[in-house]
Amino acid sequence: MSDVTPTPASAAPLRLGLPPWGKAIVGLLMVVAVAVVWVMDDWLSESFTVDTRNRAQLRLVLYAGNIEAELQRTQVVPILLSRDPVLREALRSGNYTTISQIFISLQQEVGAASIELLDTAGRVVAATDRNRLGTQRGNEALFVDSRRLVDGSGNNETLFAVQARDSGGYGFAFARAIREGGQILGVITVEVDLAKFERSWSGLLDAVALVDSEGRIILSTQPRWRGRTEAEALSMRDAPTAIERALRYTADLAGRGPDAFLSNEAVLR
Repeated sequence: MSDVTPTPASAAPLRLGLPPWGKAIVGLLMVVAVAVVWVMDDWLSESFTVDTRNRAQLRLVLYAGNIEAELQRTQVVPILLSRDPVLREALRSGNYTTISQIFISLQQEVGAASIELLDTAGRVVAATDRNRLGTQRGNEALFVDSRRLVDGSGNNETLFAVQARDSGGYGFAFARAIREGGQILGVITVEVDLAKFERSWSGLLDAVALVDSEGRIILSTQPRWRGRTEAEALSMRDAPTAIERALRYTADLAGRGPDAFLSNEAVLR
């Protein structure tokens, strides 16, 4: 006899995959995950934008405050020098032997870029840069306009001017005429060192530009922007973002070797 196991007439079919309710749960989880990612991305982007804007506005106030403070501090120098009896006597007598040294000492105290004394003909008779002595500036707008600038009572006014330099960039100077009894004895000019702020900006990760009342860029971390309007400057080259500058800076650091060796260990400054 043979032992034969009976086979059921109809076997139950084998079910593969998730049941419908399981698929519904997975689909729901995927929808929730997409919604969470979308909401978090939008929230993080907005938070980052607000934080970046706030920090940029704070830096903007700081930069503007530094420039304004420098201008206000330097503005009083030509006013005080125009009332100095030593300068008046030197202009009357034509003896300027000690004036340049006085200017050099004053320059170190106030931090001005340069100080110059011009006679009635526009000739530099005293200056912090002795190489400028004897230079004729009688045709320059700074000298001509400062002689004409008076208030309603006939008193002197201090002139501020921005002048393009032959070597590139711009110079910023105050000028004030020295008068005695209605007669002009000379003109005192004091140049403001705003270029130091431009140099300090260049070491940061920001693209910074200072624009005058005519919309012309006079200071900038991008040298090619100077003398152009904001629209022209941005059309030439997009302002590099802080991230781009940080990446370039990081790449530069990665490619640098050690500056020195201390106790046989490489040291990077």
